[in-house]
Amino acid sequence: MFREQNWGANLSGVGGLRIDEDALGVRSEAFGGVKWALARGARGAVSVQASGTWRQETFGACGQSGYEVRAMGAMAVGANGRGFVNLEAAQRGFAGGCPHARLDTTLGWRVRPEWLTQAQIFYDGGIHKSDALKGQISVVRFLRAGGLQLGVRSRLDGGAVEPALIVGWWGKQGP
Repeated sequence: MFREQNWGANLSGVGGLRIDEDALGVRSEAFGGVKWALARGARGAVSVQASGTWRQETFGACGQSGYEVRAMGAMAVGANGRGFVNLEAAQRGFAGGCPHARLDTTLGWRVRPEWLTQAQIFYDGGIHKSDALKGQISVVRFLRAGGLQLGVRSRLDGGAVEPALIVGWWGKQGP
């Protein structure tokens, strides 16, 4: 679940809750912060985000609360702009001095105004185990109040497969 509230031309509040269930059990994570649009155009945008974060699980000396600083860039693709590429890089840290990096890549296509398909690759410079590379495919069906997301995710790097079913809710954007 993700929510963004615009506070003006370039600043918005962001928040979200993610609950995953996979072979390792149910895990949850929540975040809240601010996002600043550095540049925005008809076919793309660049922004930065700073958030406080909390996660259910702990690893060794690493605590549950922490921070995330994220840089994001998105660009429309295709003659009609229905496709997009989104790249994100983040630095995270948790109580106990546990920094790690994340890289997210998304390719999306809006098949119809109410349907969005996505293919995603996530790299997580792990703090509790070796680095992980995961892939995800999903579809989002937009309704009046937001969008329902369904998908599947799995590791791609040869480690434990960790298959996961993705069910998400995209909050309605804007005021």
